[in-house]
Amino acid sequence: MKAKYTAFALTEDSRIICREVKGTGSRLSASKMCLPNREWQRMWEQGSETTRDIQDRFSKLPRGDR
Repeated sequence: MKAKYTAFALTEDSRIICREVKGTGSRLSASKMCLPNREWQRMWEQGSETTRDIQDRFSKLPRGDR
């Protein structure tokens, strides 16, 4: 295998990771997405934060409004 050279030092954060991403609402729609590891981490953290916010707001609603 031939070595690849880059203009910057590669770190774990800059390593490119490819994943299959499924389209919302469809079992057939899927595409391959390749992003740096740091971007996958950012998206995961953002999704987790959004989920926590939604759960917090829901838990503060009066029982009759749920």
